[in-house]
Amino acid sequence: MSGAIDMAWQSPENCRDTTSAQLLAGKLGLEQHFLEALMNSLYEDAQVRTLWRLWQTEVEPPRARAAAAP
Repeated sequence: MSGAIDMAWQSPENCRDTTSAQLLAGKLGLEQHFLEALMNSLYEDAQVRTLWRLWQTEVEPPRARAAAAP
């Protein structure tokens, strides 16, 4: 996982699985329930959800398309 969006979408609340939280907590030396709470909070965060939706859309700005055209 590389950031807040990845942590949010691997959250126990979203995945119904605690494997990612368990592995991360072990690597970081944290108690699993604290990491699960953090991941679930990120999943519920409106800004993280907005960034996720924007990240999933592959619409290029008009300038980028014009510059790429031959």
